[in-house]
Amino acid sequence: MDGVSLLLVPSGQFGGQELPTDAEIKAFVVEQGLNLPNVHVLKKDDVRSNTLKLPGKPADGPAGNPRASWKAMQAEAGANEPGWNFGTHFLISKDGKVSSAKPKEVESGLQKLLGQ
Repeated sequence: MDGVSLLLVPSGQFGGQELPTDAEIKAFVVEQGLNLPNVHVLKKDDVRSNTLKLPGKPADGPAGNPRASWKAMQAEAGANEPGWNFGTHFLISKDGKVSSAKPKEVESGLQKLLGQ
């Protein structure tokens, strides 16, 4: 989509599903054909402050110290900590307003913002 940038925030706090190194993550992005000027991959880091605990399961994923930019977007959007990877999406309007969207809301949210 023209006018859209993706900011990818890899984290190993969700059952160790993320690739282990930043180099492997970037290589995967290239393999998927997403090595584009509007796709930005940040260094692998924490996004949760608290340990992830799924019902009926032991704690999965350590507590962490999320980067300041993540905490700022989360606070401005009024979003909870992510419950699972790919579950938290932030949309930032042209005027800098941050909102959160569920996975099924991302496309319509982007279209709305691009129409502004």
